[in-house]
Amino acid sequence: MSLLMRAPRACASWFWDLEDYAPPALRSALTVAARMSAVLRKHDLLQPTTLEWHWLVPALGGAVGKSSVGLLRPLDDDWTVRRVEELRPVAFPEAETSGFHVLGTGESGPTRTAPDTARSAWSN
Repeated sequence: MSLLMRAPRACASWFWDLEDYAPPALRSALTVAARMSAVLRKHDLLQPTTLEWHWLVPALGGAVGKSSVGLLRPLDDDWTVRRVEELRPVAFPEAETSGFHVLGTGESGPTRTAPDTARSAWSN
């Protein structure tokens, strides 16, 4: 699944479908996202700055909203998990997160001189 339609400069995108590899829970998804982001960070490909996600209500058949939060702490930090839960739409207490996008910057090319936009997506 491509998330990038057009970009003014070099950018990258990664997608991980965790359905068969991790329990379907918020903490589990953020823990995997933190591990994968650490690998990308080690290679200067992604410095996470923002976490965004959609809220889904299965009984209604679709998304009811979108939330995002600046990453002031690690993805798998208790604060991040609590913050995601606190941002659940008040009108839809049964809403579930529908995957995550971790946004940030990284370096491109073999010389890695210019910061670029990077995006990673996790489906939980």
